[in-house]
Amino acid sequence: MKTKILTLALLVGVVAWAQPDRERMRMSMEKVEAKKIAFITDRLDLSPEQAQTFWPVYNEYNDKVNAARKEQLESIRPKGDEKKRLEDLSDKEIDEMMKMRFQMERKELDLKMEYHERFKDVLEIRQVAELYRAEHEFKRVLFETMRSEHRGSGKPPKTTKPFKEEKPMKDDKPFEE
Repeated sequence: MKTKILTLALLVGVVAWAQPDRERMRMSMEKVEAKKIAFITDRLDLSPEQAQTFWPVYNEYNDKVNAARKEQLESIRPKGDEKKRLEDLSDKEIDEMMKMRFQMERKELDLKMEYHERFKDVLEIRQVAELYRAEHEFKRVLFETMRSEHRGSGKPPKTTKPFKEEKPMKDDKPFEE
């Protein structure tokens, strides 16, 4: 009897402990999405009219891209044993996974091309180009922030320049031996 009560108490404790983590993760994702919207809005310098027509199209695009990526991840996982390592797969299984991955990447590219045309209907072409740059920059800043938080450095990400400056190669002759 004591064992059953102890097991039940531990089980309830584990479930209660895991629940806040899921809630924190959901809230964290919502914060990231809100920051992304603010970042893109700032970068695109949208007029109120543009914002009204742009955001529904962008949200639809974002939902479809995320669904395609989720489908891609699910499709390239080995069937059956979810934790199967690449080394444990046959050549045929690896080949099938790679073909499926390429199909999914093509599907995502087709989706991006379709929405590129739709973005041009609601934004100026320079704003469309800035959208792609802003998305890339946001991902880079987010990655740097996560990396610095993980390392515990407390240093903010470098956001002043979109890319690190490349150091010149020896003698400024990169292709000569």
